[in-house]
Amino acid sequence: MLIAAAGCATSTAAPPPTETSSPAAVTPNEVALATLNDIVQGDPAAATVNFDQTMRRLLTPDALQRTWATYQEQLGPYQSQGEPQQTTRGKLTVVNVPLQMQNAPGQFRLSVRSDGQIAGLYFLKDGVPVP
Repeated sequence: MLIAAAGCATSTAAPPPTETSSPAAVTPNEVALATLNDIVQGDPAAATVNFDQTMRRLLTPDALQRTWATYQEQLGPYQSQGEPQQTTRGKLTVVNVPLQMQNAPGQFRLSVRSDGQIAGLYFLKDGVPVP
């Protein structure tokens, strides 16, 4: 069951890599873990830095902070996280991070475009399959 989410998969293709692109680009797993860490640490502004234009419009830092608070009210305070697992869905990489909340397990899910921008962010109950 979906607890809270904001996201939009766009059909805009990512720009081709340039010669100045770093070979050590950040992976979708790293984007997901850094975003989750920012949320857990109470820094929603940092968590939204990699949002694409649609996500910035749909989920402001204040709205993200309220959504995280509501999620914790439902499943209990955050305790820890598991290893991220990623799945490719079209042009997006979906990263699912298991969460251990005080009252029940949950999931943090992020959809990441090939350019590293976040196209979707979801707080879910445990067991919700990747569509």
